Amino acid sequence: MNLYLAVHSALALLATAAQASQTPPPARELFRHEKPILQLAATDDGSMLLTSCEGSKVQAWSRKQERVAWSIELPKGGRAMHLDAGEESVAYALGYPGATVHSLKDGKRLSNVGGSASIEEYATCLAFDSKGRWAWVGTQMGVAHRVIPSDVGSWSRRPLKNEGITCCALDARDKWLALGGKDFSIRFINSESASTDDDKIFVGHEQPVSALVFDPKGAKLVSGDESGKLIVWTVTSGKPSPAWSAHTKRVQSLAMHPQGKWVASAGADGSIELWDLGSRERLRTLAPAGPSAVVSLAVLDKGKSLASAAGTAVTLWDLSQL
Repeated sequence: MNLYLAVHSALALLATAAQASQTPPPARELFRHEKPILQLAATDDGSMLLTSCEGSKVQAWSRKQERVAWSIELPKGGRAMHLDAGEESVAYALGYPGATVHSLKDGKRLSNVGGSASIEEYATCLAFDSKGRWAWVGTQMGVAHRVIPSDVGSWSRRPLKNEGITCCALDARDKWLALGGKDFSIRFINSESASTDDDKIFVGHEQPVSALVFDPKGAKLVSGDESGKLIVWTVTSGKPSPAWSAHTKRVQSLAMHPQGKWVASAGADGSIELWDLGSRERLRTLAPAGPSAVVSLAVLDKGKSLASAAGTAVTLWDLSQL
């Protein structure tokens, strides 16, 4: 009888744990825009969330005060498609391969560095280094531009041998820039020297690469593609994990826990998933598939929270119990 009770209790605990792993964590809506959100970014300390939206607006939202700290109206027709934040400033690209930089404190414009507003050089991604020294802008023609906000005349152009850059990511040391390609490849640039590494090319996706994120040590790189699949790469060797289906549609955004405990993926199918970086097992489904694509993710509070942008709303997920 005692053995029966022990087995029954153990099975009950396992069932409870399984049910808890399937239950979405607590979430609350932080704020809304009047029009659909294009991009979401967070400051390194998580005190501010930066968003851009349809309707020519970029704004900073203070988490402490729970209100808009400042808002920028862009020129008519301007759309800040690509947004990233450093320690003291935020950079965005409007479409051409340049970067406009504003102060995080009050939204004052600090510099505007840009190239020719040519449709052939349409910007597809932006990565701003953590100290605000430079911004990398990738274009649909396969050219990466490094712009230095403190020196308006500084402009480095690095053509890559691919069919077009689709996404980019800087490692935690701001040393290596990974660039996803329309030709399904991932290539690398030394961000400090602005030199390309033509021997370092990762090939494993069967669709254009749509999202990238490094682990905290820069040893692993996670990539997502247009079909909804993910791959984990060992950066030094270029060895890929088997690809797995994370979403039924395009991977829109990836975000990494600051200690590498999990990687979050957001899909055009509206779902948000948490994955174990080593085993690639699904840890939790935060949001099931829905009508609005999740366009961006941002890790906050040392990995205890995750912000997501979908439609007109920004949502905060409580991950403190994971």
